[in-house]
Amino acid sequence: EIKADMISAIVAAIALPIAIAGYLDTRHSQQMEHRAYVAIQTHEPQLIIGKKPRFKFSFVNSGRTPAYNTALSVGIVVEAVPTMDKPSKAQADTPLQKGICLHTGVSESVSFNADFAPSQKMLDDIFNEIVTITIVVRLEYEDSFGNPHITQEVYCVPSDWAILKDMSHASFGSIAT
Repeated sequence: EIKADMISAIVAAIALPIAIAGYLDTRHSQQMEHRAYVAIQTHEPQLIIGKKPRFKFSFVNSGRTPAYNTALSVGIVVEAVPTMDKPSKAQADTPLQKGICLHTGVSESVSFNADFAPSQKMLDDIFNEIVTITIVVRLEYEDSFGNPHITQEVYCVPSDWAILKDMSHASFGSIAT
C-alpha cells in the first residue's frame, strides 16, 4: 500500500508540471494567434529646396484583434552616411500621437513636417552619398490581452531616389498622398 501511494505521488509530481506547461503553452499560442500585429510603412517624402519636407507614415494592423493604447514616436536626423564604425544616431524620441485604437485590417496615416528645409548642397550631398536622412518610426501598443509590443522601423533616404539635380527641387518617389 505504501509503495502504491508513493508511486502515485511520484506520477502526480511528474504529471502536474507537464500539465501546467501544456496549459501555458496552449494559452501562449492562443494569445500569439489572436493578438494585434502592426506594420509600419513610410511614404517617400518630396524634398524641395527651402521647404520643410512632409513625412507620412501608415500603420496597418494585420492581426486578429485591435491594437490598444498606441504611442507613436519618430526621429529624423540628417547625418553622415552610417557605417559599421559609425552607426546612425537617429532615435524615435519625438512623440507624435497617442491613444489610438487600431482595429484589425484598418490603416491609420500620420503626417508631419520636418524641422529642416533642404538646401541644394544637402540634396547634392544625399545624391553623392555623403549624408543621408535617417528616419526612425516607433509604435508601441498593447494587444487585447494587455501585453505590450513595439514595432520599430528605420529608413534612410537612399541616393537612388529620382533626384532632379538640374531643377529647383528634387522629387523623391511618386507615392500618392
